[in-house]
Amino acid sequence: MKKLIIFFLFSLYLMILSATLHKVALDGSQNFLSVQSAINNAVDGDSILVYPGIYNENISYLGKSLQIGSLTMTTGDTCYVATTILNGVADETVVLIENCANAGIYGFTIQNGNGRAYDPIGEGLNLVKSGGGIYAESSTLSVFQCLIWKNNASEGGGLAIINSIAFLSGNIITANSAFLSSGGIGIGRYSQCDFDEDNKNSVYLNTAFVMNDIGFFVPYDVSISLKKVTVSNPMQYNDFYFFNDYGYNLSLSYEETALTEINADLY
Repeated sequence: MKKLIIFFLFSLYLMILSATLHKVALDGSQNFLSVQSAINNAVDGDSILVYPGIYNENISYLGKSLQIGSLTMTTGDTCYVATTILNGVADETVVLIENCANAGIYGFTIQNGNGRAYDPIGEGLNLVKSGGGIYAESSTLSVFQCLIWKNNASEGGGLAIINSIAFLSGNIITANSAFLSSGGIGIGRYSQCDFDEDNKNSVYLNTAFVMNDIGFFVPYDVSISLKKVTVSNPMQYNDFYFFNDYGYNLSLSYEETALTEINADLY
């Protein structure tokens, strides 16, 4: 896995060198004032570097294969995550990734999204809001070192992955909510989501009717390793925190918990 990550980062570095690098800053010191305006002017293979600030916008990749990141993307310094914020202002997902062959997002705080209208049955009758923070459909994407929080939707409060292949590394996904299921992450049945086993993700303290943290809807066994989860032994609570709705095996390992439980009488 480490070799894969090193290869990926080296490939990203070469891609940034060979493609156009568009820069975004709120103070007017760079070419663009908004992330979406940079996306509008980019083409497949380009990268977008976003300087610190609160960007009050919902962005769409417009089907382009782009790498979009805070200064974390080029420096490796995660301090830029807290200071480079994509703050949703529309009744939509904050980051929309559709029909992208190779999309990447690095080192942002992603917050205040409300999800993308999605028809899970395909008949146009049962629209639900999915992916409050990030909505990915029919794409291949990587999400590195992001804080995805304070988003909500009907399903997949923080992140929804539909008919897509995703790689998640070093993200914190917390304080998201879903009215129905998958408060943190919802992973659809034609999707594959790989969780980095070295730079582990933390998924905790999300809320939903069922599957508070991660809901899998996939017809195969799943094994994931996380850094932080909500409580110890979360699998003992059936579908409360993590669950594969298709009934296949789901195994989980983790390093720490957000809450410490104690034995006590309840009155």
